[in-house]
Amino acid sequence: QKKDQKWYFSMPFIVCLLFVLHPIHSEVVANVKGRDEIMTFLGALAAMYYSLKYVKTEKIYLLVLSAIAFFLALLSKENALTFIAVIPLSVYFFSNASMKKIITVTVPLLVVGIGFIALRTGILGYLLNSGKEVTDLMNNPFVEMNTGQKYATIVYTLLVYLKLLIFPVQLTHDYYPYHIPIMSWGDWRVVLSLVVHIGLGVVALLGLRKKNVLSYAIIVYLATLSITSNLPFTVGTFMNERFVYISSLGFCIALAYLMLDKLPKLKPEMPALHMVGAGVISLFCLGFTAKTIDRVPAWQTPLTLNSAAIKVSKN
Repeated sequence: QKKDQKWYFSMPFIVCLLFVLHPIHSEVVANVKGRDEIMTFLGALAAMYYSLKYVKTEKIYLLVLSAIAFFLALLSKENALTFIAVIPLSVYFFSNASMKKIITVTVPLLVVGIGFIALRTGILGYLLNSGKEVTDLMNNPFVEMNTGQKYATIVYTLLVYLKLLIFPVQLTHDYYPYHIPIMSWGDWRVVLSLVVHIGLGVVALLGLRKKNVLSYAIIVYLATLSITSNLPFTVGTFMNERFVYISSLGFCIALAYLMLDKLPKLKPEMPALHMVGAGVISLFCLGFTAKTIDRVPAWQTPLTLNSAAIKVSKN
């Protein structure tokens, strides 16, 4: 935040406002199944906070608190593992910490992460899967697809996530077969998604050295979504709105940065660009609020939920 900037025009406030209002979070808040996502996110953010505080103060107890918070996040849901990458990157982007300090804050996270994986494997008896082939369509949505179709469909769902973050107009709790259709690499939507995500990756890498905020936002989005994307392993469904809950933070950071910081700098001699950016943010906030108010009642009962879903998930 700039010294002469009002708090209600600051990046932290606008990012939080967009995140709180986003209707794609309705499932996480209104559905008890989403409680794990909230607890995971709180624990991971607490671990990040203590790590950043350690960089400033070098007090060892902060690393202990970071490790505890991270372990609690992992006990809520495995998604927190992605913060083993996100937290060191956050320290790199938002401090002048040496590589030694970045490694220092990473080590406790790695130790806790490895310990959690060992604990989980010991309890379940396996790491990722039991080795038994899953032939139930509702637990393996790719069972009727060949390899090409599987990965084309996965890449397509990544585009659907982006669409719902920007235009959250068709929300449903049912992204099972075949709300998401079987896709092929000949479909232009799959190609578009691949090009868009490669482009995002290139932008993220180009801005890494200069500690560009947009680069950070993209990395947070892609890193935290990776574990539920079906790319490293199958998660049992094509997608879910709760899967993008944490990742949407990256989207909110990117939107706020582009509208409030990047847009005005394109032509500093045009003060109207500040108003344009603020206007776009206001439209998003109003639209998000209206959609959230419209969406939340759908979660009142199983009947209301399915009545709303059948209008969207027609397949």
